[in-house]
Amino acid sequence: MNYQGVVAGGIFVILLLASGGVKAANSDCLECHDSQETMLSFFHGANEVQCTDCHGPSKEHLDRPRTPPSIVFTDDGEGDVLNGTCLACHDNGGRVHWESGAHGDANVACSGCHDIHVHKDRVLGDRTQMEVCTGCHRDVQVQLNYPSRHPVKEGKTECSSCHAPHGSTTESLLKKASVTDTCTSCHREKRGPFLFEHDPVTENCDLCHKPHGSVLPSLLVARPPFLCQQCHLAAGHPSRLPDGSRLAVNDQILMAKGCVNCHSQVHGSNHPSGARLTR
Repeated sequence: MNYQGVVAGGIFVILLLASGGVKAANSDCLECHDSQETMLSFFHGANEVQCTDCHGPSKEHLDRPRTPPSIVFTDDGEGDVLNGTCLACHDNGGRVHWESGAHGDANVACSGCHDIHVHKDRVLGDRTQMEVCTGCHRDVQVQLNYPSRHPVKEGKTECSSCHAPHGSTTESLLKKASVTDTCTSCHREKRGPFLFEHDPVTENCDLCHKPHGSVLPSLLVARPPFLCQQCHLAAGHPSRLPDGSRLAVNDQILMAKGCVNCHSQVHGSNHPSGARLTR
């Protein structure tokens, strides 16, 4: 076998230039593109990928280096053209629904999220994925800074823990069949089945909770008793004065946690006497 050594950024990289290894055509490109980033990503997928497999024939670029290659991966590039190049190889697994997904519909280029010639892609990192996603999803970025939130910034969970960025058959590119299935994949104690169910829990978790962040505890969309009274009438209950004239906000039964002072098992109960989710 014939090997050729190339020094890039203080790193000595061995290029396999014989049959069965990385194809020799890349050596033409590496005469100029000899940066450390290019070298570290040279063995792309260890599949003997040539530069021209992704960047096109680029004959004019080889003859006149100031002329761009046939295909240039930039953030403002044509998504369908660039993605066709990537999907020629990466067309399986979680990418089978790309064409019908929200990112595919928006003509987002793969290179808009993925860094090609780097040692470690930021969108694949525990602590850096959020930076990539919130570059577009600014509203979510704000919510992830609220007092009550998922530990995304700490790298304990990621956007891709819940969402399938390359496409999904569900709403909001969820990885599971529904919001509830997605939430209970981590919050298993809320999954049930329970002897006494609470309808909103089985229907949709985001009826009561904000998934990305909230200014209220436990990611709630509103404070009890106001949250509970969106479904449950207050008449005839301690949350109303006997004459029904106004909300008894100072009633000790409603202090602190409100309704959950008594109805503590709001997600469901398996207690024989838990029909009202009090135990």
